[in-house]
Order: sequence, then structure tokens, then C-alpha cells
Amino acid sequence: RPCNYEGIATTVFTPLEYACIGKSEEEAAAEIGEDNIDVYHCYFKPLEWSLLETAGGSSSEIGAEDHSSRGYVKCIVDKNDEERVLGLHITGPHAGEIMQGFSVAYNMGMRYCDLVSAVGIHPTSAEEVVGLEVTKASGKDPEKTSC
Repeated sequence: RPCNYEGIATTVFTPLEYACIGKSEEEAAAEIGEDNIDVYHCYFKPLEWSLLETAGGSSSEIGAEDHSSRGYVKCIVDKNDEERVLGLHITGPHAGEIMQGFSVAYNMGMRYCDLVSAVGIHPTSAEEVVGLEVTKASGKDPEKTSC
């Protein structure tokens, strides 16, 4: 069968690692209309960065300053197709390894309810993906302040 290139997870191995699968928010909006998508998202502080700072390290020593000292997760869903996941994006430590597991679910037609029904492994950055609650449309603050 033909390869579904949209279903291939991608990672950029930069100091703040980035990984994604599926569509970007802009691609999804262009394809099905901005009113037909929801975007769940959150900013979070990876626990390992907090531990380094507690141990006397600084944000700059771990390659993190300002907004780059936070991870970010975004899940784009189709509101008219049982919130089927159209794209999943994450920045933070081990983003590529996190995305590899979610790529299987994505390729099986994962919906938002499938994503959040999983129990996250604590304390990991991956648990932020299954804990998404805030949509951009809600106007609520997407900043996670604690576990």
C-alpha cells in the first residue's frame, strides 16, 4: 500500500527538541476550515529542568531562557469528526521519543478522547500530552503551573 507521509513522525534535534506528526494548525485550517478545528495546548516546565535549577544550575546552563525554558504541546483536532487528531506537536526534552509512541496511535485514527483517556507516566514530559485540557478558543491560560 502507498506510504502515508503525513503519518510519519518527525523530530528536529535542537537544544529545545521539537517533534510532530500530522498537520500543522495552519494546514488543518486551510484544509477543513478554521471553524472546524480545535487546538488543545499547554506550556509546561519539564521536571528535569526544575531539578537542575534546584541543584544550583541556571536556565542558561541547560539551554533554556525565557519562553524556551518551557515545553509546549499542541493537539489539533477535527471538531466534526469526533475530534479526530489531525496533528500533534511537542517541544521539550525527549520530544522525538515521546512522539514515536503517539505516532502509532495517530496512524490508527486517534481521537482526542483516546489521547486523554490514557494515564500519563509521572513524572515525565509525555504526561503533558495526555493531560491536554485547554483549547485556544477558550481563551484560558494554557500554562501548567504544577504537576
